[in-house]
Amino acid sequence: MFETLSAAAEIVLFTVTIFWACNKPTVKKTATMICIVAVCLIGINSAYAMSQGSSVFALLLENYNQSMDAYADALASQQIEIPADQLASVKDLLSVLAGCWFGIYVLEATLDVLAALCLMWIIRKLFKHNSGWGAFSAVDLPVSVVSLLIVGLLAYAASRIPGLPQAGYVELIGYNVLIIGAIPVLIQGAAVGKGLMNKVRFGAIAQAVITVLLLISGLFPFVVGVLGIVDFWANLRGLPRDEVETAQ
Repeated sequence: MFETLSAAAEIVLFTVTIFWACNKPTVKKTATMICIVAVCLIGINSAYAMSQGSSVFALLLENYNQSMDAYADALASQQIEIPADQLASVKDLLSVLAGCWFGIYVLEATLDVLAALCLMWIIRKLFKHNSGWGAFSAVDLPVSVVSLLIVGLLAYAASRIPGLPQAGYVELIGYNVLIIGAIPVLIQGAAVGKGLMNKVRFGAIAQAVITVLLLISGLFPFVVGVLGIVDFWANLRGLPRDEVETAQ
C-alpha cells in the first residue's frame, strides 16, 4: 500500500509538472517547482505513515528488507546462498538508505521536474515551438549552492567524533544534506558538459552516445560532479557572471 500510494502521488505530481513546464520555466521557477513537488511527496508519504502509526523510515526499511529477503529466497531456490554476514551488511546499508528518505524524496522531485521539462522540450522541438526557451548549456547556478555540500560533509565528519551524542542522527543528517547538495552541482556539471560538447561541435548523436556510455559505466555522477564543482570557480564555459541572467 505504501509503495502504491507513493507511486500514485508521483504520477499525479508528474502530470501537473508537465502542464507547468509549458510556460517557459526559468531556473528560479524550476527550483521553486522542485521544492513544491518535494514538499508534496514528503507530506503525502509522511501523512500516510502517521496514519499507520509508523514513520516513513520504518515503512521504507520494511519494504527494503522485504525486497532483499525475496531476492535471497529467489537465490536460495537456485541453491545459491548469500553468506549471513554479507546479508547483514546489506541490510545495514538499507537501513542507512531508508534514513536518507528526505534527501531521496528531494532527488525524486528533481528528477520528476527535469523529466517533465525534457518531455516538454522534445514535444516543443517536434512542433518547432522552442522559441523563448534558453539553452540548457547556459544554466549557471550561484556558487552559494556548494554550501550545502560543505554542511553535509561537516555533519558527516562531526558524526565520526568519538563520544558524540546522537552521532547516528548527525550522520544521517549529513547524508541527507549531501544528497540534496549534490543535486545543483550535478545540474551545473551537466550544463557544463553540454556546453563543452557544443563548443567542440559534437553532434546530437555523439553527445547522446557519450552520455549513455558515462551512465552505463557509472562514471556519470563523478564526471559531471567534478565539472560542476570546477565550473563554479573556473567558469569553464566563459559565461558572463557580472550580470544577473536567467537561463533554462
